Amino acid sequence: MRFLSGVLFLMLLAVPAAAQPWFARGEFNGWTTDNPMIVDPNDATHFTANVSGLFDNEPFNWKIAVEDWSVSMPTTDGRVHSDALGEINFHLWDQTSWSDGWFPNDVRRVGYEDHQQFDWEVAGDFNAFGNGAHDPNFFLTDMGNGLHRGVFALDAGIYDFKFRGVLPEPVDVWDTSIGNNFGNTAGNNTIAVGTNGDEWIFELDLPNGRWRAFTEAAPPAQVGDYNGNGIVDAADYTRWRDNLGTSNVLPGDPVGGVIGQQQFDNWKTNFGQGQAVQWLARSTQLGDQTLTDLGGGQFELNMTGLAAETDFEFRVVRSDLSASVPGSNMKVRADANGEIQLNFFELESGSWTDGWSPANTHRVGYVDHDLFDWELIGDFTGWGSDPLAAMIDQGGGLHTVDFTFASAGNIQFKFRQQGDWNTSIGDDFGNSANNNSLAVGAGELWHFELDLPNGRWRAFLDVAGAAATAVPEPGSLVIVLAGLLVCMAGSRRRVSL
Repeated sequence: MRFLSGVLFLMLLAVPAAAQPWFARGEFNGWTTDNPMIVDPNDATHFTANVSGLFDNEPFNWKIAVEDWSVSMPTTDGRVHSDALGEINFHLWDQTSWSDGWFPNDVRRVGYEDHQQFDWEVAGDFNAFGNGAHDPNFFLTDMGNGLHRGVFALDAGIYDFKFRGVLPEPVDVWDTSIGNNFGNTAGNNTIAVGTNGDEWIFELDLPNGRWRAFTEAAPPAQVGDYNGNGIVDAADYTRWRDNLGTSNVLPGDPVGGVIGQQQFDNWKTNFGQGQAVQWLARSTQLGDQTLTDLGGGQFELNMTGLAAETDFEFRVVRSDLSASVPGSNMKVRADANGEIQLNFFELESGSWTDGWSPANTHRVGYVDHDLFDWELIGDFTGWGSDPLAAMIDQGGGLHTVDFTFASAGNIQFKFRQQGDWNTSIGDDFGNSANNNSLAVGAGELWHFELDLPNGRWRAFLDVAGAAATAVPEPGSLVIVLAGLLVCMAGSRRRVSL
C-alpha cells in the first residue's frame, strides 16, 4: 500500500497545473519568457512585470502571454515606449467579463504605466483621421496616473476612431495607436453620435488597459434600472435577486458595495420610471429603422422595396447610443426581390456559452440572400483569391467547410464572398472586423461553420481525430487515480478475509 501511495504521489506531480504563469513578452526580450509576471498580493486577478535595462524612449511591440502562447493579449501586438529610466511596467487583469462601462469588456485587460514620452490624440472619421498628420483640435489632456481625456463636439453620424500617440516628426503618425482590443493594429473603435453638436468625452487609461467614449447629452442610468434597458420593471427585480449579497456592479445603482436592501428599496421606489430604449438599424444609405421586438431578446427588421441585388451597410444601435454592434459595419446584399431581413439577438447579462462566436452579449445576422457563395480564407491559403476552401451551402443560411492543416501554428482567417473581398466576416461579424484566430496542429482536420441568420460562426476539431490524443483534465485524472486506489485497497481487504 505504501508503494502504491508513492506511485500515486509521483503521478499527481506529473499532472500539469490548471493555471499557467503569465509573461511579458516582446521585442525587448526577444519574445521570450525572461520577464514573468508577479501576482498582486492584494488582488489575485492583478499581475505586474517590470522590464528594465533598456534605452529610454525606445519603442517595442509586446504581448502578455502564457508560456506556450495558447493565450495572449492583446490580439494584435501592443506598442509601448520605455520611460526615461529605460523601464516598462506592465499590468494584467485576469478577468474576461467587465460591466464598468470601459472597453474592451469581454477579454483580459493588459496595459502599462504611462511612460510620459509623448501625448495622445483621438483620430477618426470625424476629422478624416488627421489627413496624415496630428490634429491639435483632438489632442487629449494628460490627467495624471496614465489617464488621458478629451471633450469634443461632433456632428451626428457613426464614426470609427482610434487613440494615437502624438510623436514628433518625422516619425510616422501611426507609429503607436490603440484600437478596440488595445492593440497597435487593432480594429477601429466605434461611436454613434445622435445630434449635431453633441459633446463626446474620450478617455484612455493606459495602466488599466482600457478606454471609453460617452456623451453627457445621453441621459444617466435610471436608478433601479439594473439591467440597463431604460425602464425600471420586473426584470430589474430579477437582476437584483440574482446579485443579492455580491459586490457586482449594476447599472442604475448609485449606492454600490454589497447588493442588498438599499438596492431593493431604490428599485421599488422607482418602479415604472424611465423609458424603454429601442434598437435601430442605422445605415448611411437608408437612415434609421426601428427593429421589432419579438420577445426573449430577439428582434428583427424586414426591409422591402430596395434595389435588387444591391449592397447595404448596417450597424444595430441602441436609441440611447449606449451600444453599437457589430464593431464595424456589416454588409448585406438585398435579394432578387429587393428585400433584407435583419435578425438581432440580445443577452441581458453574461455571454453566450454555446461554442459559437461572437460570444459577447449581442449578435446580428440576416436571412441568406443566396446571391453568392462563401469561402474560408486566411494566412494558410496565402490570403489568395483561389477558393482553396470553398464552403458548402447547407441551406437555411448555414455554410460549412472542412480543412486539414499541413502544419501546426496559430492561424488567422475570415469568411469571404467567394473570390472577392467585397463582403467578408471577421471576429465580430462586421465587414472590416479583425481576423479570427485559431491554434491548430499538423494534420488536424477542422470544421468551419458560418451561420448567417443567427450572426455567428465557429470552428472545431474533428472529434474522431481528437479522440486518439485526448488527455484527461487534471481534475479528472485525480478522480480516476483516487478511484483506482480505492478499488485496489478494497481488493486487498477482500484477500485478507
